[in-house]
Amino acid sequence: MEFEIIKKAIELADPYKAVLNYLDKIEIEGKVFVVGFGKAACPMAKAVEDKMLNRIEEGVVVTKYGHSFPLRKIKVFEAGHPVPDENSVKASLKILEVAKKVKDEDTLLVLISGGGSSLFALPEDGITLEDKIKTYKLLLSCGAKIHEINTVRKHISKVKGGKFVKNIKGKVISLIISDVVGDNLD
Repeated sequence: MEFEIIKKAIELADPYKAVLNYLDKIEIEGKVFVVGFGKAACPMAKAVEDKMLNRIEEGVVVTKYGHSFPLRKIKVFEAGHPVPDENSVKASLKILEVAKKVKDEDTLLVLISGGGSSLFALPEDGITLEDKIKTYKLLLSCGAKIHEINTVRKHISKVKGGKFVKNIKGKVISLIISDVVGDNLD
């Protein structure tokens, strides 16, 4: 009985299945663009490909080193977690490039999972990646809680705190899987 309960809990937490189930419940209009960031970005993106491969115009996701696998139409980057690196910036720039292609009649699917805050990292003007890395390391080493870390991240980022979607045209649908205790989406 215990094994069945554990097996069912793991099954319910599967990011691939969660995205597939959600996509069955929504209507997506126009061309579909897909971007994503987090440790579960690849299984989430695979679900989107499996459900609507022919409708995807373009896509890119970034995940933690060692968590990627090839996708058919969506480009995959690996980057640093919990501390961002050069690949975090490269992937973030590519995500912005894809998002800017979305037209009024299109849909941007944004796939977000745990780790996304460090993987989708683009320093604010006047702040270097090195500044960001030092800040992250200081916060991690002093015992800051995740909501405190994310509060600081928003202020030193060009893409966090709503800045990413501010200038996107079309419909934006975010599918979010949280690994923060209490599921605080900040």
